[in-house]
Amino acid sequence: MADPDPDTGVSNPDTADSGVRVCGCDAETILHYINVFAGKYELVIYNTSGIGYVNSVNWLPPNGMTVTDITGSTGGSCTLDSGDISCTASGLGLKPPKCTCETGGHMTVSFTATGDQPVFNGSWWIYYGVNGSYMQITSMTPVPWYIPSFIPGKNNGV
Repeated sequence: MADPDPDTGVSNPDTADSGVRVCGCDAETILHYINVFAGKYELVIYNTSGIGYVNSVNWLPPNGMTVTDITGSTGGSCTLDSGDISCTASGLGLKPPKCTCETGGHMTVSFTATGDQPVFNGSWWIYYGVNGSYMQITSMTPVPWYIPSFIPGKNNGV
């Protein structure tokens, strides 16, 4: 069990409030390859934050990949900003999860890119995937309630 908070005397096993976030990931991204040979991709951004709504984000492609066009988005609007994808979520933002053990709201971005295609070595195609990309949350709206790190009784034996 965590040490009690010196101000309140309450133990908080969620270290996010003490500034000691261990993989305190506020969002998760998943990149789908729609057609690697044609340079078509789909990026899904999930809110996993214990803070609140995710309002806007930037996704930076890895070195060697150049995003050429944004072909669509759901859950918000996105633009190409100096080679990075800049998105603003619809409404209040991507809703927070009910628990940081789950995901909350999400948005999907479809785009085309060059410089990340498979290479034929004479016998087979080799593709190493997308390594080195990262996402920045540029705006969030905190919620006035606590988002727990587990749900009692839901597959956790509590």
